Amino acid sequence: MSIISTYFPRMNSRCFRTVNSIRTSLGMHPFTDAKLLAKEENIAVSEFSKDIGVSIPPDAKTYNYVKVGKKSDCDFSREIVSFFDSQKRLIARIFQENGLNVKQRLYSYKKKTRIIQTHEYSTDRLPEKFKVDKSLCNKIGDWLKVSVETQLKYKVINCIKDGKKALQLLTKRIDYDPKNMDFEHITFTKYPLNLGFGKKSDKQVLSVKLNKGNKDVDILDFNKTDNVKVDKNDEFLKYRILDPRTNGGLKYLTFKFLKDKNLDKLFIRVYPFDESVGKNSLGYFSACKAQISYSPALENYYSENVVAVVAHETEHALQHSLIGRAGKGQNMYERDALREYGPIEYGDKDFRKAIEYSVARDSYPTISSTEDLSKNREYNENLLEVDAFKVEEPAQEAYMKNIDNYRFFDQFVI
Repeated sequence: MSIISTYFPRMNSRCFRTVNSIRTSLGMHPFTDAKLLAKEENIAVSEFSKDIGVSIPPDAKTYNYVKVGKKSDCDFSREIVSFFDSQKRLIARIFQENGLNVKQRLYSYKKKTRIIQTHEYSTDRLPEKFKVDKSLCNKIGDWLKVSVETQLKYKVINCIKDGKKALQLLTKRIDYDPKNMDFEHITFTKYPLNLGFGKKSDKQVLSVKLNKGNKDVDILDFNKTDNVKVDKNDEFLKYRILDPRTNGGLKYLTFKFLKDKNLDKLFIRVYPFDESVGKNSLGYFSACKAQISYSPALENYYSENVVAVVAHETEHALQHSLIGRAGKGQNMYERDALREYGPIEYGDKDFRKAIEYSVARDSYPTISSTEDLSKNREYNENLLEVDAFKVEEPAQEAYMKNIDNYRFFDQFVI
């Protein structure tokens, strides 16, 4: 067989496929098709060959390289390059076929969580003349994001067998359509405990297909196993699925609160995780800029606390709209509110409050981005802040009212 392989490789491939076809028809397992062509492990990145056509991740210290072929196809080859950081953790894995980029996975770590981003390589936008040169093709194509999976694993302290604690694994996977990034297929999976503490029937899966619009999200499909207790009628369901601590979840939750306050006709920009937010603040509303900005620190808060911040900042948006409608507008946002919703006149239920808000706006203190706001008396006693703080607790209570939904989705984040 080795002689045939050397001098007549295509005949050898045909023979291999024929033999496997016969074995399959006889009910026998086919021979494995893969054959190892090269393998290197734990090599310093300083020795990495640029001829492979793969970029080295900044934190990479070592790499592994594997090249495999097919016994059934002498022209086929697959190369896999894996990069590791100083802690020997996998941080990137790149796949090539016949010398061309195919797929890459990027790995990041946070506490007990591992996040895997998968990208597929596309040369669709390249002219045909560029596709002939593999080296050039590997450099100027596009890496398209196709999925992100968050894997959370922790030990269960009260489940011990032979001195080992059982492991709990939960995953949240988001699959994207590169041609329509507004579409997301999100799958939550809670796996059974290992070491015999769990059964296959314990596995919980919830799968949702979403389409993200300009200011709202539509649920296109919703499926779950019978052992998942989730109420589809929950007003916060969309935002729990996205997670209020993510860029998208925070943005769409804000649009929900603005709509609930009848402010959806006004053009308010929302900036989740904005570095311009002061270190002593979790967010702010600017009437002059017509925008709400949130601190990156919210990514590490409990979801109900994020909801409270959203309620607080959208209440400021409501306050300034009332100021404008009472004829006290000083900026475009407040004047837009008057034009869109009409004036509040003397005798209307909101007129007195709107006037009080305008006075509070004019006496609002100048705040340093580093000062301790809990010690700023003018800030804490200003009516705009007093009333904004009042809406936080009711918003939290509404969010946590559906306790089954709260518990299910919040277990997927540490």
